[in-house]
Amino acid sequence: MGRIRIVIGRTSGGIFWEGIERLLSAVPDFDVTAAPSDEALTTALADERPHVLLVQAHHRRWEAVPESVLKSHPGMAVIGLDLSGVDVILRLSDLGRDVLIRIIRAVCESTAHDQLAQTNILFLTGHEVKKLAFETASTGPISERYGTREHLRDFLCWLDLALLECLARDPSVGAERGTPGWTMGVQKARLLLGDHEFLTAEEIAAARIRHEAYVRERVRSNPSTCPGPKLIQIAEVFGLGDFEWLLLAVALAPEIDGRYARVFGFIHDDLTRKRASGSLLSRVLFQDDLAAWRVQRAIWGDGPLSHYRLLSVDPHEAAALPATEAGLTPASELVAYLLAGDDREPRYGPGITVLEATPDAEMAVEDAQTLELCHQLGRLAEEASTLPLMQLAGDEADRRWFTRAATASGFPVVEIDISALEDTSAGRLGEAVVGAARIAVLHRAILLVTGFARLPAGVGQEQLAVLAVANAWRLVPMLACHGRLSIYGLLAEDAAVWWIDRRRPRASVRAQVWSARARDQGLQIDAADAQGAAEVIGFDEPEIVAALRLCRGSIDRRDGPVALDALKAAARQVARQSIPPTVRSIETVFTWSDIVLPDIVLAQLREIPAHVARADDVLEDWGYKTRLPYGQGVAALFSGPSGTGKTMAAQIIARELGVELFQVDLAQTVSKYIGETEKNLDSIFEAAERSSAVLLFDEADAIFGKRTDLKDAHDRYANVECAYLLQRMEAYRGIAILTTNFKQNLDAGFLRRLRFFIEFPPPEARERELIWRRAFPSAAPLADDIDVGVLARRLAVTGGHIQQIALRAAFAAATERSPIVMRHVVQATRHELTKLGMLNAERSLAGLAA
Repeated sequence: MGRIRIVIGRTSGGIFWEGIERLLSAVPDFDVTAAPSDEALTTALADERPHVLLVQAHHRRWEAVPESVLKSHPGMAVIGLDLSGVDVILRLSDLGRDVLIRIIRAVCESTAHDQLAQTNILFLTGHEVKKLAFETASTGPISERYGTREHLRDFLCWLDLALLECLARDPSVGAERGTPGWTMGVQKARLLLGDHEFLTAEEIAAARIRHEAYVRERVRSNPSTCPGPKLIQIAEVFGLGDFEWLLLAVALAPEIDGRYARVFGFIHDDLTRKRASGSLLSRVLFQDDLAAWRVQRAIWGDGPLSHYRLLSVDPHEAAALPATEAGLTPASELVAYLLAGDDREPRYGPGITVLEATPDAEMAVEDAQTLELCHQLGRLAEEASTLPLMQLAGDEADRRWFTRAATASGFPVVEIDISALEDTSAGRLGEAVVGAARIAVLHRAILLVTGFARLPAGVGQEQLAVLAVANAWRLVPMLACHGRLSIYGLLAEDAAVWWIDRRRPRASVRAQVWSARARDQGLQIDAADAQGAAEVIGFDEPEIVAALRLCRGSIDRRDGPVALDALKAAARQVARQSIPPTVRSIETVFTWSDIVLPDIVLAQLREIPAHVARADDVLEDWGYKTRLPYGQGVAALFSGPSGTGKTMAAQIIARELGVELFQVDLAQTVSKYIGETEKNLDSIFEAAERSSAVLLFDEADAIFGKRTDLKDAHDRYANVECAYLLQRMEAYRGIAILTTNFKQNLDAGFLRRLRFFIEFPPPEARERELIWRRAFPSAAPLADDIDVGVLARRLAVTGGHIQQIALRAAFAAATERSPIVMRHVVQATRHELTKLGMLNAERSLAGLAA
C-alpha cells in the first residue's frame, strides 16, 4: 500500500507520547497527526481518514474514543497501548520502536485486517506486542541492513521466549514464593520478560521456533556489502560453533539488559547470583540438566571459549560453589565491542589504542624500507604456518612508522602500552595483554605491545611482561613487540622472530615528505627549502604535518612559498610539546656575531652543524657509516672556565640548524634508585629524537667523572649509568654537547669516543675589549667616560662575568635615571669580583671611577 495515515488520539501527554509522535513521524511513509483534544480528534478523523488510530488504554478499556466515532470509521484499525505496552516500549527503546512500526504496517495489510475484522480494535500488552511482531515478521524488514542493533534486539526477544518456555514448564508456575524484596516469584519473572498473559509453554515454543526461522533468514539475506551483526562477527573471528556461540551470547545478556540478571537470579533461587551458570544454560537452552556436562566441556575444554578465555569464573564463586553453579563472566572486551554498536568506536581499557586499516590512504613517500615492510606483512598474512613474532627496534618514531605502514597495507593495529596500566602486578599484567589479544582478534588486527622501557622499577617486571607476551602470542595471528625484550627463552623451539630495525630515512626522502604534505595543506615549499629542512630536522611524518599546519595557520604568512626559517620556527614549536620534566628548552637568541673566541675555536665550532647537515652525503653515499664502530651520533665536549661561552656556543649551533636546544638537568636525571636513571635518559633521548634537538649536558663531570673503584653495588651501578649515557649519545642521530669546567676530572676512555673536543680558553685583552663593546646594546645610553679598552686591559674576567657587570651597571643607571657612567661600571665590577672571591682585585679598579 502507499502512505499510511496515523492519528494519535487524546493521551495523558508527557515525554513518552511526545517521543511516540516523533519516532513515528520519522518513518518515511507515515503521515502522523496528533489530536490532543476531543474536538481535534473529530476534526482529524474527518479530514485525514486515517488507516490507524493510536490511543492510550488501560486494562483493555479507553475513554478517549466515543463509540460513535468507531462506527463511523469501519475501515480504521485502532491500536491501544496500555500500561504494560508502554513499559515494553520504554524498556526496549529502539527495539520497541521497530516493533510498533512493524505492528502498524501489519494491521494495515489485508491479512491483518482479516484477523481483526470483528472489531478492528487491537489492545497491546507487553507479550502481545512481541507475539504479533513475530507473527507479522514476514511483512519485511524495516531497513535493508541487518546490523548489530537489529540482531541484538531479535536475539533478546528469542532469549525472552526461551526463558519464558523454561519458566512455563516449571511446576511452581502460578505459586508466588518467598519474601518480596528478598526473593522473586515466577509471575514476577515472567512479567519481567514481557509475558502478561501467562501463555502456555506450547504457545511460547511455537513463537520461539517461528522467531528462530525469522532471525536466520534476516542474517542470511543481509547485504554482503554490509558488515554482519557483531554477535555474528564474534562467532566468526573466534571460530565458535553454534553451540558455543549460544552459550556465550546468553552469558552476555545480563551485561546488555539488567532484567536478565534478575531472571537468572530467580532461576538460581538466589537473587545475588546474577550471571549465567553451566546448570542454568543447560536448563534454559536444552531443558535437560544432564546437558550441563556438555556445557562445561564446551566452556573449559580445548575449544575456542577456553582457548581465548572468553568466559571466566569469579574466584570467590569458584571456591564456594560447584563448577556447574559458578557464575560465568564474559570477557569485558566483548561487552565493550557489542555496546558500541555499528556507529561508534568501542571504549576499551587504559593503554589500548585501535588503529583501523586505511588501505586507501597514501603515504607521503613509499621508500624502500616501507615497501619492503608492507610486502612482508602481506606475505605473512597469506601463510598458513605459524607466523614469526615481530620484534620492532627503535624509538617512538619507528613505532609510528610501523603502524602507518601496517594500516596503509590493510592491517588494523591494536596497540597496548603496558606502562599505562594502573596495575602491573603478575595477574593484572597478564590479563591486560591477553585482553588486548582478544581485541586484536575482534578487529582482525596486528597486536603491538609497547611500553616495556617505561614499566615501573621492580623485581621481575620484565619477566612478567615477557610471560604476558608469550601467552598472548598463542591467541593472535600477528604480534609485534616494540622495545627491548628478552623473550627468546620462552618461545617454542620452532618459533621464529622477525627483527625489524628501521634505518633512519635519508634527508632526500624526508624532503619529499615535506613537499608532499605541504601540497596536502595547500602550501608551497621550494625544493631547496624542503631539502634544507630535512637535512637538519629529523621529523617523522606526523611531526612534519603538525609543523606545516602551524605554518598554514600563521597570521604572518604571505602568498608564495613558505620560507625555510618559517619551517624551522614551526618545527621548534612542535618540538616543545614533548619535553620531559628533566629537560629545559633554551631560547636560542645568539648568533655567530655575538660570540668572541679565537679563530681556531670558532672554526671547530662551525664544523659541528655540518656534521648533521651533510651526514647523508658522508655516511651513506661515501660509505663512512661502516667505519664508525661506536655509532653515528655527533658528540662534543666543551671544556673551559665558567663564562667562556660554552653554553652560548651550544645556543648558536642550535640556532644555525634551526632546532631546539634542550638543556638536561642532571640533578633530576640521575636517581639513587637502580634503573631509574636509564629510564630518565631514555625519555630525554626519545624526546630529542622526535624533535631533532641539540642536547646540552652541563657540568658533565658529575656523571662522566673518573670511574670509581668497585667498593659496593652503588659504585658498580654508577659506572653502568655512565656507560649507558655514552651509549645513548653515540646512537643519538643528532648533536649532544657536554660541558665541563674541569677536564682533568673526566675519564680518558670517555674522551676517546667523542667526535669533538673543544677547549674554551679565557679571553685575552683584545678579545675582552670586543666582549665589552658587545655587552652594551646599541640602544643603551653610554656616557663618554666609559673606556672599554681600559676595562679590558685591567679586568681579567671572562665574557660571562663581563655581561653580568654590564647588566648590573645598566640597572644602577636606570634607577638613577641617568646614562651609564664609569662609576656604575666600577660599582658593578666590585660586586662581581666579590661574588667570585677576588678580594685582592680591588687595585685593578683604582682610578677607574675618578
